[in-house]
Amino acid sequence: MDFDIYTRWKEEHTSVLEAFHDKNIFMLFSGGKDSSLAMHLLSKAGKEFGFDFVAQAAAFPVHRYTDVERKKIDSHWKKRGLDIIWHESPETDEYIKNAKNPWKRIF
Repeated sequence: MDFDIYTRWKEEHTSVLEAFHDKNIFMLFSGGKDSSLAMHLLSKAGKEFGFDFVAQAAAFPVHRYTDVERKKIDSHWKKRGLDIIWHESPETDEYIKNAKNPWKRIF
């Protein structure tokens, strides 16, 4: 059985996608799998439903988005016709080096 995620997603969200017609849609792109899928779906829907789509990324955590990594991500999406607008973060990762893990259970 073929599974076309775009077709299924579009069927479930047609009313919202139709409301985007002639609008400029902005998305915060994290570079992860979830936002990559969302960017793919919105880009495809933009062409079909007539809206502009812009992906913006905040390079945080800083250590994760080196210049090399950003170039890899940009290259991947440029091949698919999308440009990502990167925003520099004035924050560094220093504060999280010794921070308590909020997800660790304490017994």
